[in-house]
Amino acid sequence: MNLEKKLKELAKMDFTKSLGLMGVDAISVINERVDSGKEVNGSSFKGYSKEYDKFKKSKGRSGKVDLTFTGEMLNSMQYKVEDGNKLIIDFPRRRHSKNKQPIDTIAEQVDRERPFFDLSEKELNSLTEKHLKKHIDGILNGL
Repeated sequence: MNLEKKLKELAKMDFTKSLGLMGVDAISVINERVDSGKEVNGSSFKGYSKEYDKFKKSKGRSGKVDLTFTGEMLNSMQYKVEDGNKLIIDFPRRRHSKNKQPIDTIAEQVDRERPFFDLSEKELNSLTEKHLKKHIDGILNGL
């Protein structure tokens, strides 16, 4: 195996497709973790304030902390791949349909109180293994 040749191939490699698939899965991982009421570090979300819990229940919602009163914030998460080698997950620069606040600002406020918008090292390693390692191994092994 010509290592220098393989390394040059890797340097030229466009990871757009693999990173795109990784972006889709990363958003799913975050949503699934949030739905289970967990922060990035695996801890349970702290409970809502008594006032907010009462408000949610008055609207027919449960007191479960899942960050989805309207669902608009989490459903707005998006990914993009830049330069074929950089994955960005963020929120659009648009306003929430109900309270008219910018969605990215809402997400930042929520994340300060209940850290959700990130991947744990274990989650990141799993996604990297699934989407990027195979791609790289294919080049290194001549597949």
